[in-house]
Amino acid sequence: MSLSVIILAAGKGSRMKKNENKVYIELNSKKVIDYSLRVFDSLDYVDEIVCVYASGEKRLIEERVRLNVQNKATKLVLGGKERKDSVSNALKVISRQSAYFAIHDGARPLIDRVLMDHLYEKVIELDAIIPVIQVKDTIKEVKNLAVTKTLNRKALVAVQTPQLFNSEYKNLIIDNDDNKTDDASYIEGSFPVFTTKGSEYNIKLTTPVDIWLAEAILRKVDKFNW
Repeated sequence: MSLSVIILAAGKGSRMKKNENKVYIELNSKKVIDYSLRVFDSLDYVDEIVCVYASGEKRLIEERVRLNVQNKATKLVLGGKERKDSVSNALKVISRQSAYFAIHDGARPLIDRVLMDHLYEKVIELDAIIPVIQVKDTIKEVKNLAVTKTLNRKALVAVQTPQLFNSEYKNLIIDNDDNKTDDASYIEGSFPVFTTKGSEYNIKLTTPVDIWLAEAILRKVDKFNW
């Protein structure tokens, strides 16, 4: 069985306070997206890598793919206005031979092979699997600066990518008109979506602080030093 991997690299990332797409920011002498590309290129069960790029950035993604992908078929797809549009554009071109697909944020460079192997085993078993980590902080709902509710921390998880699904589920995303921030949300109403332990290293680069944290992880954790 094989897996098509979609890497979303079309976001602008305004909170990063950079004048460039954050997936092309330098991170320990490599570009952010290089890390994901190399991991997925190394996995036997990955059939193809589909990269979603932003308007005007096709040459940038072509260069990163050329430098980092040697073993997999690749496809480049223009992103849409919203995340959902970008995901749908990619799902429309994935190989019909792939039994499963994965959706990954290009701004999460610290994905590792051990986590990917585990997610792939789980999607074969369960058809829909997402990595999560337990929330550490107390979470409150707030309206007009006033607390309206304190949520039960034990029942809350933070969701990561890649999220893996049976390819038979792809039309649940393509045919849905809602714009959601989490891809699994499109599946949840129709089929069970299961969770498994993610990785504390698998952070999403959203603000400048995240870049500093990722650089520290890269210096300290041997498995990311390649």
